[in-house]
Amino acid sequence: MSNFKKGLNKKTKALEENADDVMVDKELLETRIRLLAEGVPYKLLIEPGMDIIHREKLKRNRTYLEDEIDFDNIQSGLLENNVLTTRQRNKIRDKPKSQQIGEFLDILAKSGPEAYHKFRHTLKRYTHYTPVVKVLDETKIEAKMLPYSPGAQTEESEKRYRDIVGEAKQCQKRITDTTATVQKTLNDEHTDEIFDQSEIIQFSTSALGSSFYRFNRHQFTWEQIGGKFRGIRGDFLCAADEQNRALYIVTQTTLFTWRADDSHPIQRCDIKPPLSKPLLHARACFSTANEEIIICGGKKDGLSTYSVKLDGSCFPLCDMLKRRENPGLTELGGVVYATGGYRNGKAVKDCEKLNPKTNKWEKAESKVWDSWGHGQTAAEDNKRMYAVLNTLEAFDPRSGKWEEISELKTKLEGLGLNFCVCSGQYLWIFNTRVREIVFRYDIALNKITPHAVNLPDGHLRYCHIFALQNTSGNKPESTHGNQE
Repeated sequence: MSNFKKGLNKKTKALEENADDVMVDKELLETRIRLLAEGVPYKLLIEPGMDIIHREKLKRNRTYLEDEIDFDNIQSGLLENNVLTTRQRNKIRDKPKSQQIGEFLDILAKSGPEAYHKFRHTLKRYTHYTPVVKVLDETKIEAKMLPYSPGAQTEESEKRYRDIVGEAKQCQKRITDTTATVQKTLNDEHTDEIFDQSEIIQFSTSALGSSFYRFNRHQFTWEQIGGKFRGIRGDFLCAADEQNRALYIVTQTTLFTWRADDSHPIQRCDIKPPLSKPLLHARACFSTANEEIIICGGKKDGLSTYSVKLDGSCFPLCDMLKRRENPGLTELGGVVYATGGYRNGKAVKDCEKLNPKTNKWEKAESKVWDSWGHGQTAAEDNKRMYAVLNTLEAFDPRSGKWEEISELKTKLEGLGLNFCVCSGQYLWIFNTRVREIVFRYDIALNKITPHAVNLPDGHLRYCHIFALQNTSGNKPESTHGNQE
C-alpha cells in the first residue's frame, strides 16, 4: 500500500472519528443544558477528570458492561488508544476473569476527560460490541441521579447556561462541517482511483492455452493481457504474491512464475523433488513470512502440507490437524489460515493456522458457517480476513472471532463457488457459475452492489483471481508476448 493511500485512509478514519466525537459532545452539551435548567449546580458539571455525565453512564450500566465485555478482546485496543497503561493492564489481568471489567471501569472512571471517547472508539472497532455502544449512547442521565441538593440557581449557573447554549450551537455547526468533509472524501469522483490503486488479475486456462486478464473496475470488463501460452497440463494450483506483483502456478513437476511488470513474464523451473501430493482439491497460498508457497488439503491426501520455494526446492512440513478438501487458505499478518473444507461427505467450519516459526499447525477459531471451496482473502491492512460462499464472514485476529455480515446472506444465497479479492476499500466477489455478475462490497459502508460483467469470449473460465499492489499508481504495459 502506498504512503499516499495509507495517508488518505488515516485521514478519512480520523474524520469519521472526529464526526463521532462531535456527536457525543453535542449530546453531552444538550444534557448539561437540561440539567442546568433542572437546577443542577454548574460546578458539579465541571469537576476535574471524566465528565460526571459520562461517569454516570458507566455507573448506571456497570452490570451490563461486566456481562457483555470480555477484557481479553479489548485490552490491545485500550493500550493502543492510551486508555490504559501497561501497568494498569497487568493489574487488571491479575484479577479473576469475572472481576476484570469491574476493575477496568474503576480505573476508567478516574481517568481524564478524553478517556470516555477513547473507550467508545475501542468498542466501535469490534462489530459485536456495537449494541454496547448503543446502550451507552442511549442512557439518559436525570438530575435526580446526581449527588447534589436542589436549590435556586446562582447567577454563575445562569450565565454558564447561556454559554453552554452557545457552545451547543457551535457544536452543531462542527457536526455539519465535519460530516460534509467525510462525505466528500468518501464520495469524491476520484476516491476509487485513490483508494484502489491495486489491480485485479485473472488467470484462465483451457485446451487452447492459458491467458491473463485485467479487470476494468469502472467498465466492469475483462481485458486480456498479451497472448496465450501453453505448457500447463493436469491439476495445478495458484498462489499470488500481491506485494511483488507475481503469480505462482504449481504443477507436480513444474513451478511457473508470472510477473506483471516483465516484458516476458512466464518463467519456469523444475520442482525438486517433484510433488508426490495429488493436487486435486488442494489449495495453495504464498507466505511472505518465509518466502514460500504453502500447499495443503486435497481429495486424496487432505492432511499433508508442503513448502515450495521460489527456486523450485520442495520439502514436506508438519501434517494438518484435520483432513481438508478444498479449504480456504490465506495468509493474514504472516500466519497462514486454513478454514473449513470438505470432510467425510460434508462441509465443515473448523479452522487451523500454520505457525511460521515452528511450521506446525495449531487450532484456530471456527467459522460461523460450514463451507468448502469458498473464496477467501485478507484485507490490505492485514486487520481482517474475509471468506465468502453463500454468505460473507469476517475474521478479526485481534479478537480471534469470526462474524457473519448478515446483510449479504440473502444476496449471495444459492450461488456457486466464489473468488474474492480485496482491493483498496472494496471487496470484489466473483462467482464461478454466474460469471456475468461481480459483487462489489464496500468495507467502510458495509454495502454490497451487484454489477454486470462483460466477458470477452463468452466462455471465460475463472481459474484464479487475485489482486496485485500497484504502488506507483500506473498500470503495467500490456506488452506480454506469446509464450510457448
